[in-house]
Amino acid sequence: VAGSVGPLGVVLAPIGRVAVADAHDAFAEQIGALVAAGVDLLLIETMPSVAEVTAAVAAARSISTDLPVVVMVTFADDGRTLLGMGPADVATELTALDIDGIGVNCSTGPNQVLRLVSAMRAVAPDIIIAAVPNAGFPERGSNGRVAYPATAEYFADYVGAFLAAGVSIIGGCCGTSEAHI
Repeated sequence: VAGSVGPLGVVLAPIGRVAVADAHDAFAEQIGALVAAGVDLLLIETMPSVAEVTAAVAAARSISTDLPVVVMVTFADDGRTLLGMGPADVATELTALDIDGIGVNCSTGPNQVLRLVSAMRAVAPDIIIAAVPNAGFPERGSNGRVAYPATAEYFADYVGAFLAAGVSIIGGCCGTSEAHI
């Protein structure tokens, strides 16, 4: 059972107003509950910045030094994080942390995620890589509802490419269903 740890939805200091110590405490509270519930793995996911990842990983390791941790970052459609880092720089920063895997989730779909994880693999050849894309970029339909355009068949077309790129964990994020998985 994997326990999901998502972003706080704020920008950390010194750019934002939330202190790193406060972020650590918020993550520690959530991670403590997940560990007490018996999770086998922590997925720190949909993270917009390396600073927030670092706080979450520090909180995780303050609670458990042996529980596997996989970190996934999300990227905008320009291939950069909220604070402007590209995938190679993100991978370099993340692999310096005490974690077991890195990757990309959410973002704009399988095609973009494949490019991003390939760039990560190039600078991090020995770590577990995860690819957990959205079912495409969300679009607003004529009825006003948001929908994700990538079909299960389109999603499946990327499995071989993910494996060839060295991805070990493949899944789906927003807009995916059991058919996609």
